[in-house]
Amino acid sequence: MAVKGRRSRPEERLRAVQPLKEGNGSSLAAEMFGVSRAILFRWQQKYDAGGPGALDQEGAGASVTAEPATAGHGVLVGHGKSSR
Repeated sequence: MAVKGRRSRPEERLRAVQPLKEGNGSSLAAEMFGVSRAILFRWQQKYDAGGPGALDQEGAGASVTAEPATAGHGVLVGHGKSSR
């Protein structure tokens, strides 16, 4: 069973995707790595779209980036899920 709130490392995500690439079942792979099938498929989609490097990024949560504004001042803009 998946453990809610547990963080995975990029190496673990890559190892979890490999059984799917080899044609093995998603249920077994998800159980082996302690994640839900939905998470496993999300990792597979990232891998398919961007290769192993795409699994280095955490998908959940908000990130903050600085974007240039007028008059040379930076403006912080939030990206990701809102807390509303």
